[in-house]
Amino acid sequence: MEFMSKRCTIWVGMALAAGLTGCVAQRGVDFGHWAGSPEMIPLTRPYNIRKSEKPIRSDLIALLPPLGVMEEKNRAEFQQRILQEAQKYFPTRVIDIDPQGPLSDYLNAENLAPTTGIFDFQEVARVGRLMSAKYILGVWVREVKPHPPQLVTLYVAMVDSASGTAIGEMEATFDAKEQQVVVALRNNLQSRRAREFDDSSLDVMLRSPSEFQGFVATVTCRELARALWP
Repeated sequence: MEFMSKRCTIWVGMALAAGLTGCVAQRGVDFGHWAGSPEMIPLTRPYNIRKSEKPIRSDLIALLPPLGVMEEKNRAEFQQRILQEAQKYFPTRVIDIDPQGPLSDYLNAENLAPTTGIFDFQEVARVGRLMSAKYILGVWVREVKPHPPQLVTLYVAMVDSASGTAIGEMEATFDAKEQQVVVALRNNLQSRRAREFDDSSLDVMLRSPSEFQGFVATVTCRELARALWP
């Protein structure tokens, strides 16, 4: 029995070592059965949700260009990713605001978020009224690491243009080192590609900033929609 116990200990140690040195994608596949367990940490945290004030079908939502630490060259693509997913999941009309358009002077962080990372809802609402949009969707990128293992952390707010108050806020963290992110990525890929899916696709998404940020946009908009329009 003692001999068998030592063998088991050695085998478990080797298995753990292999798991720790393997790629994140492989760990996500190997331990995918953890998904949905009580130990899983939610990727998003909606709060301050005012369902009684949620947008209705005839309302217009305008999407601000992303603010925060994301490099300028990546902002336009990320804005388009969010726009596409918002149009998919929100039961309202959603448009984007051109960062180079007539309102460009209003769209900088100094005006919309004078305290770093915190939107001034009154200034955001002013942009909404100028756009004739009943609501404004703002995204602040708190942290982004575009190289594996990737990381994107967001703060999102839906602001009523008339009252200058938030009707919904969300914090979201997507850390590719975390099990739940890899599992969610794999599930997202499977739902999109069905029979064409294989685990090499997962490696691509974990390594590509564009693909990973597309996944971030999908989950963020989907979960905000579920919170506002359950």
